[in-house]
Amino acid sequence: MTKVLDLLYNAVFKRTTTYVPFLLVGSYFTNEAVDYGVMSYWRSHNRGKSFEEMLAAREQMEGAE
Repeated sequence: MTKVLDLLYNAVFKRTTTYVPFLLVGSYFTNEAVDYGVMSYWRSHNRGKSFEEMLAAREQMEGAE
């Protein structure tokens, strides 16, 4: 375990030129993952309540008449 941590330290955390891009890329992908998770949760709990879904249902009802 210590060798892995030493390798990670020497490869990424030791120099600012590798640490800053590591943080930027990591924060971008963390943001995307959280955004995807929250939007999936919101869509699953509000199914049938969004404007687009209500508009589509209304058009289907009008087309059936």
